[in-house]
Amino acid sequence: MVRKMTVEKLLDKLADPLIPPSEKEKIKAQLLQKLKKVKASDDKKRQEEIEAALEILAMAKEKGCVYPQEIQVELEIGKVKVLRLLRKLEKNGYIQRLKLVEGGEIPIEIKRRLNELWDRGIRGIGMFKLMKFYKLTDKGKEALEKEEVVL
Repeated sequence: MVRKMTVEKLLDKLADPLIPPSEKEKIKAQLLQKLKKVKASDDKKRQEEIEAALEILAMAKEKGCVYPQEIQVELEIGKVKVLRLLRKLEKNGYIQRLKLVEGGEIPIEIKRRLNELWDRGIRGIGMFKLMKFYKLTDKGKEALEKEEVVL
């Protein structure tokens, strides 16, 4: 029975003074191979995250403002991933959260989409207060034109 060794176990074996040098060379090769696989999968995940972020920015530009549930449905991405991407985009200044002030006006970006939102069952100021709406910033527009997002 062949057992796959984890990176930690390989490092422990490599540090063991009782293992002969020829065996250590084999362990180093296994370790390098494992690290290359990990790096390749990390690069792939990062690229997918950047593509999803660019799609979110494109939606925000097209619609004026977006909200997490809409992004989940249209891009078929999970809730946690959407919220994480929105937080990163907001932190880096690509999007801005629209604030609904008690007794204040509804932002123009949301007003433009009122009919569409009502068709989806989102009615009344109480529902709008429960939701998070985001709009594109100037930095987001530039990133979308260059197709470059730094998360």
